[in-house]
Amino acid sequence: MNKTLQGAQAETKVEAWFLNRGYFLIGRNYRGYRGEIDLILESPDRKTLHVVEVRSRTLEDRYRPETMISWRKHQRILKTLDAFLRNYRGPATGISIDLVTLVDAKLCHYPAFWG
Repeated sequence: MNKTLQGAQAETKVEAWFLNRGYFLIGRNYRGYRGEIDLILESPDRKTLHVVEVRSRTLEDRYRPETMISWRKHQRILKTLDAFLRNYRGPATGISIDLVTLVDAKLCHYPAFWG
């Protein structure tokens, strides 16, 4: 399976996982000038905006997905988030930048992965 298709399928699974837990989808594959955010959701109580980076791998891959996030990628997410927030008018006042990894069928959610 090619990486683009694998990534899209992982994002769909992660989106469903959040929606089943009462989160509200605000955006998917939000593109800013400097990058892309995979998923943007509001928490069930609508107080926190969750910016989600999805990483997927198969068991045959050499590296764990959470080790594949570079400082540069983190900076691109922050710059893209800044662009998104300029137009966001929702109720959330808190922000959590989360990582979700999907290795085959196992999903792991790391809330506030970047502090």
